[in-house]
Amino acid sequence: MLTYSFFDTPIATVYAGFSAKRICMVSLTTASPEDFELALLKLKSEKPVRDDMHAPALAKTFKAYFSGAKPVWAFDIDLDALTDFQKSVLTETMKIPYGETRTYGEIAEALGKKSGQTARAVGQALNRNPIPIIIPCHRVIAAGGRLGGFGMGTAMKQKLLAIESNPFG
Repeated sequence: MLTYSFFDTPIATVYAGFSAKRICMVSLTTASPEDFELALLKLKSEKPVRDDMHAPALAKTFKAYFSGAKPVWAFDIDLDALTDFQKSVLTETMKIPYGETRTYGEIAEALGKKSGQTARAVGQALNRNPIPIIIPCHRVIAAGGRLGGFGMGTAMKQKLLAIESNPFG
């Protein structure tokens, strides 16, 4: 069964979708519950229903994260709707330690590919990340220390990187 919930944090309203007990989608930019339902339907081809069972635990972790605490995400991840390449990019991205960054090229190299085209493909896969923050695509930057893109906007990427670089929370 596909379910979703949402809750407010100091940064934004967080929408989260679950397939069984696995998290499959997160959004901080969705305008309404109806918009999130449509996005979930598109991702999983199943009509979601609202169920707030997972919301308290997830809200607590997000609120701690936004306060500067290193998160411990308590949910398994569902990437079943993605291609094998997208899964490999996101799996590699999950290895980036809290407070650190990697470049698109470094992710490509870690996957055994070194071409510029692959670095661009990594960027495209990260842009399709359905579970941002939990899968920390904001930690991937462009060569030379440039910020690069981010599905929730570069201002949000800067904010997330700043949260993680603050040793005092």
